Amino acid sequence: MKKPNIFIDYDDTLVDFNEAVLAEVNSWNGTSLKHCDIETYSFLPDTFGPEVRKLWQTHGLYEKVKPFPTSKWFIEKLKERYNVVITTKSHPKVALEKEYHAKQHFGIREGFVHVEDKKYPHTKTGPLVDDAAHHIMDHILKNNMPGILFNMNNQNGWSKINLQQYRDWE
Repeated sequence: MKKPNIFIDYDDTLVDFNEAVLAEVNSWNGTSLKHCDIETYSFLPDTFGPEVRKLWQTHGLYEKVKPFPTSKWFIEKLKERYNVVITTKSHPKVALEKEYHAKQHFGIREGFVHVEDKKYPHTKTGPLVDDAAHHIMDHILKNNMPGILFNMNNQNGWSKINLQQYRDWE
């Protein structure tokens, strides 16, 4: 019997991508920002400039990215009932590095989808787990499928839903 799909975001859902990014940004700027200070997806590049977007595309950054403590267990439990598909927004410069990172830490050998723009066209056949509210809202509204907003220890400022923001989503 074929298992149903479940789509899981990678950065800041399974791994603490912004911890590595914040370490770099804080060292460049003499700041001490934390996850809760990042209120929107574009906060860091809007505040510190285009160098942040270049950092997101830097080879070697994933060597500093650590999985969340329970994410490997989470993936193993999901694999018992679902076909787990990592669906992640990736710049082509780091896509293979990110995929290698997932293989190394989670044993994901297949089922890895890189998208450069919108996720919802790639997640039509199952629920989506993601840290970005806009990806969850797109997924629910466009695919009529469930979405789970992930916010590790409620620390991510960008994952807190402002319902007013989504009132006129479409």
